[in-house]
Amino acid sequence: MRPKLSPLFHPSKFEPVSPSTSEYSPPPYISTPETPTSTAYPSSNPSSTLQIPTSPKRRSKHSISSLNPFRIRASSTPQWSWSNAQCKTWLAAVLVEYCGRDREGAKMTANNVFATGGFGPSLYLMTNETWMRYLGPRDGNSVHSLLLGCKDKRGAVPRSGKFT
Repeated sequence: MRPKLSPLFHPSKFEPVSPSTSEYSPPPYISTPETPTSTAYPSSNPSSTLQIPTSPKRRSKHSISSLNPFRIRASSTPQWSWSNAQCKTWLAAVLVEYCGRDREGAKMTANNVFATGGFGPSLYLMTNETWMRYLGPRDGNSVHSLLLGCKDKRGAVPRSGKFT
């Protein structure tokens, strides 16, 4: 014996839409207390669109971005899969925190290092001489040594890759 299936929508609930109406309004069964008609069908009237209330400002001394666990810091392990922008952010942070450079100068230097492109592998594939040419002997050695220390950490260099 087969069970009797009922239709999902009862035909009597649908009202035909007349083509002569210039403005469409939703059928009455769509509007519920949870979804008023003004938000279900936005119009040119600004008061009828859904407006998300702004949250009050936090009163802590830390910004939300500083509490983000995925924020790139100088102490972060450079990842093989990082984009050009992420590499620039990491290098600028290293130059500020470990090499004592000012923030603006570090950003400019990082932009110059990655001006022609490059991404995660570029960090690890640059030789010590290349780093010294970009950053000077002291800072170039520092960054290259830092990368040598990071190469065995998770996400840094694939196991199949060789690094000198």
